[in-house]
Amino acid sequence: MDKKLFDELKESFNQALEHTGGKRELKTTTLMRPIDSPEEYSRAETVFNNLIDKENRSPEEDKLFDLLTNLLEDYEKRTLPPLEK
Repeated sequence: MDKKLFDELKESFNQALEHTGGKRELKTTTLMRPIDSPEEYSRAETVFNNLIDKENRSPEEDKLFDLLTNLLEDYEKRTLPPLEK
């Protein structure tokens, strides 16, 4: 995984956490919006895949993992054909 991308995503997430705690104004972030393209999906999936097997994730990494799970699932529901039963 690209360390620079991971650091940028982690910083965006930390800013969002601080905002929700009333500690700062939220800056514009690409992390806190739905995934809208295959390129964004690929970037988010790369971070997700690196976190999924990581042992001893920090609390921030756990929250980032949960957020990415929701964003990826949302994109898949909007773009992939339904599975046949």
